[in-house]
Amino acid sequence: MSAFARDQMQLQDSGAWGRGISTAACFLAVLSTPLLRRYCSGTEAKGHLVVVLLDCIPVEIEVLERMKGIYIWSSAVPGTAQATEPGELKGMSPLWASDLDSLEQWLEVYLTAACPHDRWWRAGSVLADTLIVVAGPCSSSLDLSWALVRRGLLTEWDSLLVVSQWSGRGRQGRVWHSPAGNVYAALRLPYPALPCLDSLPLITGCILVEAFAELGLEVKIKWPNDLMLNRKKVGGILIEQQGGVIMAGVGINLVSAPETSMLRDEQAMPTCCLAEFGYQATPLHLWRQLADGARIRYAEAMACRAPSLLLSRVEKHLAFLNEEVIVDPPGEQSYRATVLGVAACGGLKVHAGGKDRVIRYADMYPVAN
Repeated sequence: MSAFARDQMQLQDSGAWGRGISTAACFLAVLSTPLLRRYCSGTEAKGHLVVVLLDCIPVEIEVLERMKGIYIWSSAVPGTAQATEPGELKGMSPLWASDLDSLEQWLEVYLTAACPHDRWWRAGSVLADTLIVVAGPCSSSLDLSWALVRRGLLTEWDSLLVVSQWSGRGRQGRVWHSPAGNVYAALRLPYPALPCLDSLPLITGCILVEAFAELGLEVKIKWPNDLMLNRKKVGGILIEQQGGVIMAGVGINLVSAPETSMLRDEQAMPTCCLAEFGYQATPLHLWRQLADGARIRYAEAMACRAPSLLLSRVEKHLAFLNEEVIVDPPGEQSYRATVLGVAACGGLKVHAGGKDRVIRYADMYPVAN
């Protein structure tokens, strides 16, 4: 009798089988470290155990301290996310069908250490330094990202990309229109060594804008958290923090943008999508480029350790710099001002009423657009 068969019998006798998942996944879920070493060339068991299944036969065993690559999450969270299979994702948008087809083989996997009852699919041919989780319709990418964080997933620079959102949100709880085909992502940022967390939307915007520049797109940052192309809103950023974990929600209009009738008021910025400017891409392909570029540029930004240098990078990409704008503070009378730059606290420096001031919380619109 083989050692593998003896180990199976040992686990059968101990009552370890039949936990509602496949036999192979159950076997790895309860596999002890000495037995695991037998099948993994002495590798010590750490992190997530992954079993790739073909016809319920374990054909590959990995011991991962950190998940890397592209995975589809196919489970549901009540009120937050729908369970979606790869084939269903393809049917939700031609762009997503192209994305999934381009990655060729998808293998069903079980993450027995962190979430034994969730279903996952892995792109078998992708090599990456980080993890990108793809999911179907959900309330918002940020809502689902926090659910994954609670499962012990999404370490720094890992991200979630969803097909659509039914309750996408922006700053001050505003609704973000989220049909399939655009980019709706949540990116886990490192906890920053910054004097003021309020500057994070601008820093995140800056590194994304610089990543866009590598793609030939001149995107600008509209204070405090919008992405602009040709003086129209093409995307937005929302930062959330829970218990020392920072997530950046990122929405980008790739192939569609909200109609004027859907905007909240007459002062809302006009919107656009990348396709209007001849840029052709698919959601996953674009997000992989932006996320990788942002990670590299964030490291460069943090390495300088000088707030003034960070702010100069932001101001280089600031929309409406030296232009006259309307400042609309919550609960106060709006007024005209000239944009001067960005303060160390992340506020907007303006000149209004004969003096310079720093705005911390307000909406801002150009007088001429």
